[in-house]
Amino acid sequence: MNSLRRFVTTFFDWLRNLWSRERPRELAADEQLARFLLQSNQFSATKGLVKRRAFTPTTKGQTSVYRIQGLQPEGIYRLGRRHVAPEPTKTIYGWGTVLVRIVEAQGLSVVPDNRPPRHANIEGWPNDKDEQMLLAHELAAAASLALWS
Repeated sequence: MNSLRRFVTTFFDWLRNLWSRERPRELAADEQLARFLLQSNQFSATKGLVKRRAFTPTTKGQTSVYRIQGLQPEGIYRLGRRHVAPEPTKTIYGWGTVLVRIVEAQGLSVVPDNRPPRHANIEGWPNDKDEQMLLAHELAAAASLALWS
């Protein structure tokens, strides 16, 4: 019976994820985005700050974020544990939260793809590394730090 219950739960989760991938919700300017912090050099706990390293784009010119509107801290942590750091050996120190309008004010865009659910990318980064660092610094300065203990 447990096997059947697991199968049914997994199947419906799969259907829900499939549906959400096809229909990403529209972005609101005041929607919160979380950047999960997996390295201690991405934040300062003593100063309560997110550092620019947290928002620096990958070589593909993207920064992965999650749409966390309506989630409590426990739900945000579970989201990160499930999709960002599923291995028990990886640590999620916390996350930096920034609003969509702050990202867009920097000339960047938030592109939801829901792969995995609630996922989006910050895109539109310039090619110049110094400009990327400046924009990442601006996002980090506007971000709120939430640490997970």
